[in-house]
Amino acid sequence: MKFIDVFTRLCKEKGISPNAVCAELNLSNSTYTFWKQNGSTPRQTTLIKIADYFKVPVDYLLGVEDQNTALMRKAMEILDEDNLAEQEKALIGMFRATTEEGRLRIIQAVMNICDDVEKKPTTSTTEDVG
Repeated sequence: MKFIDVFTRLCKEKGISPNAVCAELNLSNSTYTFWKQNGSTPRQTTLIKIADYFKVPVDYLLGVEDQNTALMRKAMEILDEDNLAEQEKALIGMFRATTEEGRLRIIQAVMNICDDVEKKPTTSTTEDVG
């Protein structure tokens, strides 16, 4: 898969236009059009900005790594940390104890929660905290 396809899909999933993402990243107005028309790949510094924006690895943007592999790699990096909270350990234990279908359902539930959190306004009140 080409960079432009991955970038366009990520924008669509986030509900933001590619040109709006470029504007947020302080890239010129014609950047997206240039990538699309020429099938070109951004410079490394721009790729890093985009990867950070979408919270994905650069390899994923380049089509080298699929999303599931990227998620699993990120999960493994997190698991390598020695300071897991008890809730995190409990979740990992439940994940390991369930069936493959159960694991997929857990992953989907977490992805849905993450999507909801991203869509929520950043301000909160004490009533939102439980």
